[in-house]
Amino acid sequence: MKFERMTAMFGLLALMACGDSDGVFTDPDACVSGNLAAGRTYTKSVSPTAPYTDVDDKEFTDGKKAGHFANDASSFGFQHGANTLAVNVDVDLGSALRFNVVRLNSGAAIDRYTAAALNVLASNDKQTWIPVTRVENPGSLFDLWADFDSIRARYVRFNVEARTGCVDCDWLFLAEGEVQCR
Repeated sequence: MKFERMTAMFGLLALMACGDSDGVFTDPDACVSGNLAAGRTYTKSVSPTAPYTDVDDKEFTDGKKAGHFANDASSFGFQHGANTLAVNVDVDLGSALRFNVVRLNSGAAIDRYTAAALNVLASNDKQTWIPVTRVENPGSLFDLWADFDSIRARYVRFNVEARTGCVDCDWLFLAEGEVQCR
């Protein structure tokens, strides 16, 4: 009888150690719902062009899709003329989380200022990056969605390529990056 009681107590202690603050067991590989990037910090490989800067470095994860760049401060822009441009936005999820969807909102309501392509990469140390997927945007969509096999990582890189080769497509505007698990 003592052995059974001690075994039950050990099992309960092990379950509590693996659980969250409520003592409920949670699978570390389970999906967490919602936008995992919301409110998270990030870095950019290129500084935005004035006057369309990233106010307080919060616009990419503030949950707001962009309106027209001239009267909506929910996006930031990069002037590139006719030159190629790729911008990395690296989002820190705070810890390694499982995800399988990303969304990029770009263009600031002007289709020629949207991303030409989105490359998604993942890392746990921000040193070694693993390519996850690539999405082309021939239709100049404002929202690019990328679905892929579920992965687990702390950092998500949005490698965004600017549109070139069209009339007046001399800017790239970025507004919002989302990371989700479905």
